[in-house]
Amino acid sequence: MTSHADLVHRVAAAIIGFARRPSKWLLSAAGIALGVFTALALIIVVNADGWASWIPLILAAAMAVPVITLAVRRQRLLAAVDSLGRHQIVRVETEGTIVTTGAAGEEQMADNLGVFAARFTDGGRKGRGLFPNVSVVQSMLLRSLGGTVNAPYLRDDLSVTFAVTLATLLIIPIAAAGSVILAVIALVI
Repeated sequence: MTSHADLVHRVAAAIIGFARRPSKWLLSAAGIALGVFTALALIIVVNADGWASWIPLILAAAMAVPVITLAVRRQRLLAAVDSLGRHQIVRVETEGTIVTTGAAGEEQMADNLGVFAARFTDGGRKGRGLFPNVSVVQSMLLRSLGGTVNAPYLRDDLSVTFAVTLATLLIIPIAAAGSVILAVIALVI
């Protein structure tokens, strides 16, 4: 593994380590708010008649999708970072030669950093998805580190992870406000 790759692994592990506890708090807060909302929605479904009583329960199910997705992606990311030091990755050439040094990898990293800098300075949207710069960074890192075998924490699309994190952040106040409204409706019914 090259010194650049080791540095990237250490930085990724540090960033994910810093986010470990806040992401747990975020998921706990979203789970509590969503749990209360779902419980009140179930009370309304049981006590009310008509199709409209099912709307809060459908909303609860829709709000649960990003929270569950974030929980699964968080777990995969933490497991991938925890497994970084367990094994050494080597590349086997077709001739049977095992390459363990990375001078070519360092050159590739430098070339990719140049391409990355050029993409950011031209101001255009070169990536894909909701967060194009995230996908550009992820693809540059994947190329320079040798794919997901050498960087397992880059296996999942980080743009999706950012999107479900933002959705989970929005779900907390929506579910809390919705719980107050559902509590008032449950008292009236």
